[in-house]
Amino acid sequence: MRLFLTGATGQIGRRLITACLDRGDEVVALTRRLSKTRDLFGPDLPRLTFVEGDVAREGAWQRSVSGCDAVVHLAGAGIADHRWTARYRRTLVNSRVDGTARVVDAMRKARHRPGVFVSGSAVGYYGETGDEWVDESAGPGDDFLADLCRRWEAQAAFAEGLDIRTVRLRTGVVFDGAGGALSKMATPIRWFVGGRLGSGRQFMSWIHWRDQIGLILHAVDDERIRGPLNATAPEPARNIDVTRAIGRVLHRPTFLPAPALALRVALGGFASALLMSQRVRCRVATETDYRFRHPDLDAAVADLLTPPAPVAPAPPRPMRPTETVRLLVLDIDGTLVHSDGRLSPEVVAACRGAKRANCEVVLATARSPRSAAAYIEELALGGPTIHFNGALIWDHARRGARHHVGLDPAIVREIITAARALGDDITIGVDIIDRWYADRVDLRFQDDGAPTIEPDEVGPVESFVTAPVSRLSIIGLPAHTNALLAMIRATYWRQRRVALFLEPTLIQIAHPLVDKGIAVQRIAAEMGITRGQVLAVGDGVNDKGLIEWAGFGVAVGNACDELKALADVVAPTNDEHGVAHVIRQYVTRKW
Repeated sequence: MRLFLTGATGQIGRRLITACLDRGDEVVALTRRLSKTRDLFGPDLPRLTFVEGDVAREGAWQRSVSGCDAVVHLAGAGIADHRWTARYRRTLVNSRVDGTARVVDAMRKARHRPGVFVSGSAVGYYGETGDEWVDESAGPGDDFLADLCRRWEAQAAFAEGLDIRTVRLRTGVVFDGAGGALSKMATPIRWFVGGRLGSGRQFMSWIHWRDQIGLILHAVDDERIRGPLNATAPEPARNIDVTRAIGRVLHRPTFLPAPALALRVALGGFASALLMSQRVRCRVATETDYRFRHPDLDAAVADLLTPPAPVAPAPPRPMRPTETVRLLVLDIDGTLVHSDGRLSPEVVAACRGAKRANCEVVLATARSPRSAAAYIEELALGGPTIHFNGALIWDHARRGARHHVGLDPAIVREIITAARALGDDITIGVDIIDRWYADRVDLRFQDDGAPTIEPDEVGPVESFVTAPVSRLSIIGLPAHTNALLAMIRATYWRQRRVALFLEPTLIQIAHPLVDKGIAVQRIAAEMGITRGQVLAVGDGVNDKGLIEWAGFGVAVGNACDELKALADVVAPTNDEHGVAHVIRQYVTRKW
């Protein structure tokens, strides 16, 4: 699924991005400060794209909504960030009402509209309810917060007229140990000066942040949910009970209350939100079978505020292979190939030294056998090489396949048919062992990871699909391929029917068992080489299986963080010099 998100830098937004990426979704996140947001998430996270813009203003960011399957709108000025002066009340209203209107306008203009819109709101919609239970069917209150939520939701409701399933997410008090209401309540208690707020009799409709994320995704996924959805735990708690739960976890007394008058003097209008009693029932969540992870108050507070237990330090990673290296596997796609298309002399010399030390050298690449032939000849390799990210093990000495994991031709033809419906801005290519077929050659994408060798034949590629396919390539600008990618994820990838390898303008589709690590295991088994005798070098996300399986894995300096976490060591520099150093140090033992 491709999801468009506003409010990406808030606590819930940041956690939602992580949850979506963990489950395999693609996220397009709107941010007002692009550089600052990238610093929060780190560089080059797969499937995460940032778009710069202000949600309350029209702009180019609105075009990014087109092609997304879902829109989650969480942006808005913080309720508790400032005193509620007349000016800040206007900021609260404008950030929510105008921002929601701009998001709905973006969906109205989208060429490919999303199927679901989840728009943030709050249980403040209900106003003061005292001890009375209210659910999603209740009407609005008559105070400032209730009026704000009513106007906020009214803008979101316009999306229903666009035939978009719309969910108005009425969130309670989100408990999060990293900040927010729970953290602010815990601070004075931790310093022995905390207690109930006002009388302490007011109900707080709270929710653990994990269930807040869970309910957002539940609203996105469950077609039964439309209209208001209360994001609150099943059992609201009185403020005094929340205070006591915090005290029990922190082992602190809670005998110093904060009088209502003092709160109003210190906080102004916001104090009314803290003293308001709201006993909200999560009826829609229950009726649609959402299972809360943290329904109990004491357990939730303990989960969030209990200090982590000391963790024993991990055993140090070995600083060199534990056995003599007999198989060296090098991924050549990113770091090792110069801009002129050649390997550096240092790497060539290091690999030849490894061969003289009786170490088999195997190249791993997403390229075809013909695309990698020049590197094979330069290194004078006569054994196996790994191609198409592991779909093909090729023997250059015999000029034939040692092993091939091909994609079902029926699936290939289905995807080609869907790609054809996108129009003329898409190029389709099919690799079958060592032959490449394309419907046309588009020179615009030759430098963006797309195939660059002239095809064996040009024409309707489905006519060439008569055998298992090594790789299906869809080449085009993301604006033209995003809808297709979403369909492939939903129909084939989630059902484990295909593997996906993505570049900026290239979607590569292969058999679900394609992985460089699996290919290396096959080669090692054929040669009688144990795992401990394998050293692998990689830099990309698609090298994770390779690095994890090898007895000793090396990440180059510019590798993604996921790969560095799996590797035993990181090459000392981000280029071929660091890789050559690794080979000399760990394979030929000359440094």
